[in-house]
Amino acid sequence: MFVLFALTFIAYAVGLLFVCVCLAQGLYFIAELVEEHTMIAKRILKYAITTVIVLHVLLFFFEELPTMELAVSFLAHIVYSWLLVRFPVVDLFSPQFILSTMMAVGSHCLWFKHFLFTWYSYTEMMAIFLVCVWLVPFCFFVSLSANEATLPYQSPTGTTPARGKHVQLFLLLMRPLERFFPWMQSQRHAWESDEAQKYAN
Repeated sequence: MFVLFALTFIAYAVGLLFVCVCLAQGLYFIAELVEEHTMIAKRILKYAITTVIVLHVLLFFFEELPTMELAVSFLAHIVYSWLLVRFPVVDLFSPQFILSTMMAVGSHCLWFKHFLFTWYSYTEMMAIFLVCVWLVPFCFFVSLSANEATLPYQSPTGTTPARGKHVQLFLLLMRPLERFFPWMQSQRHAWESDEAQKYAN
């Protein structure tokens, strides 16, 4: 009995490890696509925000969902659209980004509290969270890696701001995994060397 329990635990651990590796590789691939096609990514984000806003209106009129949660989530996506003005450049200390982060956290907490005390099926809850709460913030999170891929611009005073001004969240969050997956570190070094040669020329 103990051997079977240990084998089950190992199987779950290996499965979780495979999921983490696939997720990390998928995020890395999506981030590279965003860096290479920033205008297409901006268009997709615009359509995604518009679609989710329309879904909120439909949910308000045709489903019995709480008005407060729908209103906060609706306003959150209006705030997300402000980030598209300077996309793919996202200033992590700008009022738009800070307000977007606060709205995303607030919307998630409100929906979590609602589903905690009101019964819905698992598929209904995941549909709300995945589409109406997490979809657009996740897309913006992945696209933050495009900050480092944008060309430096000339300021009105004639000086060029440092490229390190915008933090590359994606690579920073992936760095802890490099201790366990050396191939991720080699890919990051290759990417950084290519970027350095690009801007040197």
